[in-house]
Amino acid sequence: MVRGTPGGQQVGREKMQEKKGKGFLLGGPAGTGANGPQEGDIRLRDERGNWHVVQGIPLYPPLYTDRSATIAVIDSGILADHPQIRGLIAEQEDFTGEGPEDRIGHGTIVAILTLQARSAAPPEFQNLPSPRILVAKVADADGTVDKHAVISAIDWAASRGAGVVNLSLGFIEGTDDYSDLCSAITKHPEVLFVAAAGNYGPDVRVYPAACAQDGAANIISVGTTDDWSGKGDIQAPGTVTLKPLEP
Repeated sequence: MVRGTPGGQQVGREKMQEKKGKGFLLGGPAGTGANGPQEGDIRLRDERGNWHVVQGIPLYPPLYTDRSATIAVIDSGILADHPQIRGLIAEQEDFTGEGPEDRIGHGTIVAILTLQARSAAPPEFQNLPSPRILVAKVADADGTVDKHAVISAIDWAASRGAGVVNLSLGFIEGTDDYSDLCSAITKHPEVLFVAAAGNYGPDVRVYPAACAQDGAANIISVGTTDDWSGKGDIQAPGTVTLKPLEP
């Protein structure tokens, strides 16, 4: 789940999506633009092309090795040359037909946040190699997510050796049947899935996080400590701060 303050501006909450089989990214609203999202969205570059970076995560991480864990980020794609993620993207696959580039910013931020655990780990674990990151793009330029694209992306990530799959996206209960989405998760018991609990309070069930309540044992849900968050197995602060990269 990603919310942020790029340049001091709070990234707002997306609207509930009610179209059958269509979902949404969780954390920041959708936007468009070749350099990432526009006003009110997660801005990763300014008008001069200078990067914005996530506060608290180092620049230019060490490259992954054959000892690295493999993490898949199923989201809005990636800006692979971002200085906090450069060199860590092992494979990319586009399930939208738009190409793998992140036009929203959400997927890039989520990929960067996979490094946070390493940065915050005890000293004896900080020498572990950076993760090997797989990127599957399932959100189009307006932030819409198709359920069948997510299912295909899950199968792709598992086939490429992912041990952990991040799903910061969701579908609201009642807008479709999501048993096929839950089945896609349970048929890969060797993979741990981490899904956002939702942005609509504890009483709204959001899939795939709600697959755990339907019997999926290999998924955990993550929420924030804010009152708008869904109820997660893990609750943590949910604000991401972006700052301009100093020349």
